[in-house]
Amino acid sequence: MTHLTESQLFFDVAVDKPLYQLFTYQYLKDIPLGSRVSIPFGSKKITGIVIQKNTHPKIALNKIKSIEQVLDPTPIFTSEWISLIQFTATYYLYPIGQTFFSTLPVDLKQNKSIQHPKKPLLYQFNAKINDEKPPQARHQALLALWNALKNSFISLDEAIYLHPNAKSYLKKYQTKGLLDTKIENNLSQWQYRTKTLNQEQKTASQAVINHINQFKCFLLFGITGSGKTEVYFELINRVIQEKKQILMLLPVINLTPQFFARVKETFSEANIAVLHSKISKRQRLDNYLNASNGTAQIIIGTRLSIFTPLKNLGLIIVDEEHDDSFKQENDLRYNARDLAIWRAQKNDCPIVLGSATPSLESWYNACQKKYTLLTLTNRAISQSTLPEIHLISTKNKILHEGFSDEVLDQIQKNLSKKELTLVYLNRRGYAPTIVCLDCGHVIECDYCSAKMVYHKQQQRLKCHHCEHEQKIPCACPKCGNQDLTSLGIGTERIEQFLHDFFPTARIARVDSDTIANKNAWTDIYENVLNDEIDILIGTQILAKGHDFKNLSLVTVIHTDGSLFSADYRAPEKLFSELMQVSGRAGRDRTKGQVLIQTQFPDHPLFQALKKHNYPEFAEQQLSERLSLGFPPKSHRIVIKAEHIDFNIAEAFLKELAESIIPEPEVTIIGPLPMTMLKVANRERAILYFESENRGLLHQTVKKAIAQLLSLQNNYRTLKWTIDVDPNET
Repeated sequence: MTHLTESQLFFDVAVDKPLYQLFTYQYLKDIPLGSRVSIPFGSKKITGIVIQKNTHPKIALNKIKSIEQVLDPTPIFTSEWISLIQFTATYYLYPIGQTFFSTLPVDLKQNKSIQHPKKPLLYQFNAKINDEKPPQARHQALLALWNALKNSFISLDEAIYLHPNAKSYLKKYQTKGLLDTKIENNLSQWQYRTKTLNQEQKTASQAVINHINQFKCFLLFGITGSGKTEVYFELINRVIQEKKQILMLLPVINLTPQFFARVKETFSEANIAVLHSKISKRQRLDNYLNASNGTAQIIIGTRLSIFTPLKNLGLIIVDEEHDDSFKQENDLRYNARDLAIWRAQKNDCPIVLGSATPSLESWYNACQKKYTLLTLTNRAISQSTLPEIHLISTKNKILHEGFSDEVLDQIQKNLSKKELTLVYLNRRGYAPTIVCLDCGHVIECDYCSAKMVYHKQQQRLKCHHCEHEQKIPCACPKCGNQDLTSLGIGTERIEQFLHDFFPTARIARVDSDTIANKNAWTDIYENVLNDEIDILIGTQILAKGHDFKNLSLVTVIHTDGSLFSADYRAPEKLFSELMQVSGRAGRDRTKGQVLIQTQFPDHPLFQALKKHNYPEFAEQQLSERLSLGFPPKSHRIVIKAEHIDFNIAEAFLKELAESIIPEPEVTIIGPLPMTMLKVANRERAILYFESENRGLLHQTVKKAIAQLLSLQNNYRTLKWTIDVDPNET
């Protein structure tokens, strides 16, 4: 083998390829770890990330290619970030190079240098604004922008989060000479608009503050409306004073602008970076880089934000920690909440997991004293009380498009009081089924084991699993009968019914169909705040985090399906969903009530819900799970195989299972067909690995990876994936 010379330096580099290894390259100069580099790979030039130095290459030196260019003069990525990604790849058993690159903004994956963000221009109204009339109160977003510009200097990004068309308004104000501008400087002072905390909030805040600069995991269990956000703000203020950064994770994008506005109002001079998939590529990159270089003190984002490089992390907050949205369900299948705990531990900082309905895993860890439980039992507004929950039995009752007479009467009374009603149904479309009344044939997706959902307004049938669409057939594909009918109820159908039943009511529907356009949700939200809507119809999009002061009645229909689901997590998800949506009612001084229709009002889940008693429900569910050996008592890793032919997918996993000798205490189950057998024209089989010993479980599946890669040569058209701690079964 060729001997090393003093001028040769070797580096292990991550590349965006589905391979479980790093690649060794050489360069004449030292390169800081975390640097992006341009490298030859096969016949192409690609981007790599320098992960570690290699002083003893295990391959012949004359076969080691050279790094062609260092793309970034100053590395973007820290050693802490590299450790996070390496742990992620190891724990979730994903190719290491793909793990690194799947966490990056698009521009950082390109084989080119990037331009670092300039300090943004800030805008504020000058004295001439006193001669202008402010927007009318009904233009809530525009008025918020106006008031923000009057009170302090704000950036373009901040303005856009207050009003989606802020750029054009700023241009208009500049043309009229109403704005002063300045370049943003690093701030040494922050203004914190204090709010008096109640005793429970003070106790919770102080418990976390006592552990600033050391790791401790807190579970903040607070009823809906208990003021968890004010606790977060108290902690953020303290960490900013320590000149450290705060990372806050939210479950869904549509909560981010609303929450951002509250953060900006509270910390008016702090530099805030927002990260989620709906902002522009350039904006995302700039915010990402500002977080990396320490310019941004508060970073707010959805699950991918857990991978943001940070210069000086001092606190992590995971709001609605129970939410399934924190689990990525394709490619790199990570759980952002779990990674947040690992990251907090490695950074010696506290982490707060907040929820009114904690995940059973988190609740179990609190019961086992692994997490410290902090409890908020009272609503933050002293005159506000929890809504009364009434269970409406639908046994042997005639329903009107899913509504009982009692519910319709209450909606009418609420309309008379001019108070807002929320009708909740977590099923979009007009009807979930189109059926032939002659032969009973149900129209299913050509590509999935799922029924086609009828969307009446678009006169289309849609599959909610693969997004396939088709026209409504004129006759039954099986028998030719033209008498087809829709069965079941979706949000579109109840919207039509309520329009007919309450013809003068102002009704808005909120689901992924109606808020697909960029500004749709902003417009609806503004209308709600301005009391221009009487009845809101919505899916789970409306269940999370929204605060509508005039909302006094929540009605929930079609709740029973999850009680008897094959998914052992279904009752937990249902309880959380119902508790969250119930908590939207009566959050201000308006008395709230919730009407839940069910055929099983005596079921323990509904009885605990009626009493707002999450601990009672959690104790009952944990008892069942522990007795059956389900998580959190045991741990699971699954390997899924997909092919157009189920027999091939099954044979692949069977051959794999037979080739593995599991570690002691590890059980292999399957292969079995997945609950949803066919998705996007591929049939799916699953192999379960279970154990109460997480370490032995990982060792077993790690050994299986070599077999997977070997077997794949004989199953070239098959796709397989590994899912650690899966939600889907």
